[in-house]
Amino acid sequence: MGTWSGTATASATGTAPAPSVGSGDAGTSSVSGVPIYWVGETARSLRLYREFRTVPDVGGRVASAVAAMTRMSPLDPDYVNPWRPASRVSVRQSGSALTVDLSADALANRQVGSEFAGRAVQQLVYTATAAAAPAQIATVTITVDGSAGDAWGAVRLGSPVARAAQVEVLSHAWVISPAQGATVPAGRVTFGGYGTSFEANFLWTVSDSAGRVVSRGSATGGTGTGGFGEVSFAATLTPGAYTVELRTDDPSDGEGRGPMRDTKSFTVR
Repeated sequence: MGTWSGTATASATGTAPAPSVGSGDAGTSSVSGVPIYWVGETARSLRLYREFRTVPDVGGRVASAVAAMTRMSPLDPDYVNPWRPASRVSVRQSGSALTVDLSADALANRQVGSEFAGRAVQQLVYTATAAAAPAQIATVTITVDGSAGDAWGAVRLGSPVARAAQVEVLSHAWVISPAQGATVPAGRVTFGGYGTSFEANFLWTVSDSAGRVVSRGSATGGTGTGGFGEVSFAATLTPGAYTVELRTDDPSDGEGRGPMRDTKSFTVR
């Protein structure tokens, strides 16, 4: 595998400048379908959720993904982002290793505890390695202004970090489609999800704008033993505003920490 690099720079406001396109023609370009991970709170712990976004192309797919991760907000209001807009993101690949160098302003958020900081590091690692696909990236080294440093005084940066096991850091249930705020045609609406659940069984509901459940059911996905996989289900809906919820099965009948869940609000026309 070769070695490549990409750098994204921005103004102090965190807005990326327009890159050059063509033969000296100024313009803007974007990259679609970029996976970006965010942090969300579950009944068990802080977990990662993924959204596919269209982001400014600021110097290669990985640099664009990481820069957008620091500069954009999640579509889903249930997710949060501990990073602050980085005025510079530099990415270098050598074999199966990535090095991501951030400007110090990306760490300007002071409201980050130790658990949150650990998830934020994995948020960047998952985003960078997903954006690098189909390249198989084994580790990501995060540096700050070219050197090792501390992330929010809680996590030491500067050493190679691998993706933590999915079952440890990802939410065990999230809705992929429709995306938050999407509009879909009336009739049979197909929903997509992702996760892992007890005996591969997930539960889902669709509620209207008044909170009334208009459809519910179960669906299978993953392997049921910590293996993640896609989930699909459908409901027939008339025009209106709705919220879909996907959640893991809870074999403890409420005696444990409860299921993991995700919701998306959308419109049917």
